[in-house]
Amino acid sequence: MLVVTEDGVKDKKKDPCRLFTLPGELRNRIYRCALLSSEKVVVNSQSFAQPSLLETCTKVRREASSIYYLANDFLIEVPDFDSNALTSWYGHAFHYRPFSPDSHLQTTGRHRWANLVTWLKRCHTKGTIVLDLRKPQYDNPWRNVAARMFGAVQKFKDLPWERLGDMLESFHLALEETGNFVSCWE
Repeated sequence: MLVVTEDGVKDKKKDPCRLFTLPGELRNRIYRCALLSSEKVVVNSQSFAQPSLLETCTKVRREASSIYYLANDFLIEVPDFDSNALTSWYGHAFHYRPFSPDSHLQTTGRHRWANLVTWLKRCHTKGTIVLDLRKPQYDNPWRNVAARMFGAVQKFKDLPWERLGDMLESFHLALEETGNFVSCWE
């Protein structure tokens, strides 16, 4: 819509969004219809993107994000210990929900030491999500080893990363020397 002001200046005004003329309760119902999933929302490096509705404008994002992040159940896949998708998801979600790694985090694929070290460094420097130590997974000893690494990073969070990284590399070498983990860490 083009509006000419009193001094003859043309001003292009946006039409007001009619969504915001609706009562909040009705907008929430619309958001729920658009954002809720009956299945787990899978987050991985190939699939995570916020729903388009949350990208339309700041007001919609403010009103609807809590519905999306609180009411859906997320399965976050961390293939090869690559935490990029997890970090991206958590950057959006942490305002709205606490994270429970045991129920939402699934490590899959190969066990890439370099990816694990990158994730540990993020944990140390930025406080990103860690693998939980409270419930060991006896069928996944590599995840348990990684969880212990996260425990060490949390325990020694006051050390500079360079010293902590050297300590973790010593753990890596010790694991390889046992022979049990030679083929699993790349």
